[in-house]
Amino acid sequence: MMKIFVEKMMAPHDSAVYASEGVAGGVSGWDAVDEAAVERYEEDGFLLVRDAIPREVVEAAVAELQGMREADDPDCQGVYFEGLIRGWLGLSSFDPDLPDTPQLTQLAMSEAVDSLAELPREARIDLVRKFMGFVVTHPPLAAVAHYGPLLRTIERMAGTPLRLFQDMAMIKPPEGREKPWHQDHAYFNLPLDTPVVAAWVALSDATIENGCMHVMPGGHRTGPRIHFMRRDWQICDTDVVRERRLAVPMAVGDVLLFDGKLPHGTPTNRTEQQRWALQLHYIPRDAREVDEGLRLETFGSEGKDVSC
Repeated sequence: MMKIFVEKMMAPHDSAVYASEGVAGGVSGWDAVDEAAVERYEEDGFLLVRDAIPREVVEAAVAELQGMREADDPDCQGVYFEGLIRGWLGLSSFDPDLPDTPQLTQLAMSEAVDSLAELPREARIDLVRKFMGFVVTHPPLAAVAHYGPLLRTIERMAGTPLRLFQDMAMIKPPEGREKPWHQDHAYFNLPLDTPVVAAWVALSDATIENGCMHVMPGGHRTGPRIHFMRRDWQICDTDVVRERRLAVPMAVGDVLLFDGKLPHGTPTNRTEQQRWALQLHYIPRDAREVDEGLRLETFGSEGKDVSC
């Protein structure tokens, strides 16, 4: 059954958190992902592949998502809306007293509504933030997630056969909220040594102004970072500003591959256009999930002499 969530209103972020020393370079096309590029991925924790997904595949995926935005039933596992939609629904700003370590990390920043029919069509189209769990029911999106050159490349990087673990469409509307700095592994109930490869696929141009990805080169090699419940389940801002950071502007069809332990984030969209992307996570075919408590013991702040 599809779950529908309206997020809380998020406090603005300090611009210093996304101050970068430059922009990331990349390679052009999958054929350029040679051994040197794989070594660079292992060293930096990410690799930008330009012109990675054919234009016709991207256009079909965008058309599918446009239809999902307008549907009363998008036929997926979950839909998330920006906190800005609360004004349409007459909801409070929803600023809960959050625990330092949430027991349901994915849901802690949101509250559920019963159906999309409750939401005005214009608001649904303008303020949808995320779709989750759609590859089984939407072939044009599955075509991206299972694109052959992408799969072959990430299996080279992981050194083992992989399977799709999570699929999300990220639609950052104008003034759409920040996703604070974090490690994706901090959200997954997987053993710490499980290889996680993420693919962030640009379905529209991603710019510094509209909230492109920002990364910490080599940050995956320092292991798990402590996460706090602040604006989101995130790495503390005071830790972020001490690190080297790069922005990763991307054109339509580019793919950013990155390690599940690479710290990254995306700032608020400061333009009048939506920013569209798919984010896909792949793990070894034989990987098994563990108890959430083990993940929170590793990435959470509870019981540790730390503060943010």
